[in-house]
Amino acid sequence: MSDRRRVLFVAPWVPGRRRPRSLALLRSLQERADVRALVLVWNDHDAADARELDGDVVAVRGRAVEGVWRAGRALLTRRSLQQAYADAGAMREAVRTSVRDFRPDAVFFNVIRSGQWLPLVGDLPVAFDLDEIRSEYYGQVAARGRGPARWVGRIEAPRMAAAEALVVARAQSVLVSSPHDVADRATFHLVRSVPVPTPFRWDESRAVGGRLLFVGRLGYAANVEALEWFVEHVMPLLRARGVPATLRIVGAEVSSRVSRLAAPDVEIVGPVADVGVEYASAAVSVVPVRTATGVQMKLIESLGVGTPTVATRLCVELAGSAAEESCRTADTPQEWADHIEQLLGSVRAREAASASGRRWFESNYAPAAVEGAVSRALDAVDV
Repeated sequence: MSDRRRVLFVAPWVPGRRRPRSLALLRSLQERADVRALVLVWNDHDAADARELDGDVVAVRGRAVEGVWRAGRALLTRRSLQQAYADAGAMREAVRTSVRDFRPDAVFFNVIRSGQWLPLVGDLPVAFDLDEIRSEYYGQVAARGRGPARWVGRIEAPRMAAAEALVVARAQSVLVSSPHDVADRATFHLVRSVPVPTPFRWDESRAVGGRLLFVGRLGYAANVEALEWFVEHVMPLLRARGVPATLRIVGAEVSSRVSRLAAPDVEIVGPVADVGVEYASAAVSVVPVRTATGVQMKLIESLGVGTPTVATRLCVELAGSAAEESCRTADTPQEWADHIEQLLGSVRAREAASASGRRWFESNYAPAAVEGAVSRALDAVDV
């Protein structure tokens, strides 16, 4: 019998390449404790990811149609719609069974969509990875969204804030990915999200002239909105100025709205095997996301490879105070066009931007720094 601590890891999805933060945290736990992972499998991709996980893994099937039905019923209550969607009966039973049979010393919950299962673990010590303050995202959607999205934001923002408050009151340790979210809260720990490692590094000699790159899930509302705004407002300015730029859009889950953006200078690529190849061959990486919480993975990946980057002020502020020195920041179409034109027109500017981005990444996302932060967060629950 192992004398290591026993930890129950509970997630409303499957940690893997598509969810690198969850995977990194699970692996960190497995290095220091005996872990049972309870994960919700929603589709065949999730099932494949679950099969790749090491150790004691219990995969519970979640059904989207049932999730939609639960969320619909939650409209009549004060429950978070996201939490209701994920609250599969089989998962609740798996949590109860594991608490009884696995007998964990502590429980680690992954993202707010697992918060509804907190009451099932009794008074066991709890660490909770919020990652981001999701209620702030829905507040932004409520203020700036369009159509049904704005309506959902108005409903979900206060419900999610209430769910987060319950987590903060219950958990001995709360993990977040952005320094913006730590403030002076004693139980909060900044644990940066490390992207999936890639061997590729940006180099001027390999960059494709005029290539702008956007990477992200192309069915995610914030990314879709960002791309539509960029193509509508920034690309015409670049064309009018005669800047030879082509936007290359990379990512899974290509939505019909994104597909409609295709043009001679807008290329829809879809999913790729390694986004590092894309970052390494781009002249400039763009992060025009205007609805965001936490730290954008696309910003971390881009600066990690060393690609010259332009991002919204919101994304840069969420990444931390020193991040403003790592890339160009822009909000208005004019600012975006100015920075892109300057970077595409100067080798020296691109190389300086690449170097500053890499310095920031190494200072904040080096494995040792992240692992130290994880250790401090887990020490709070004696894991």
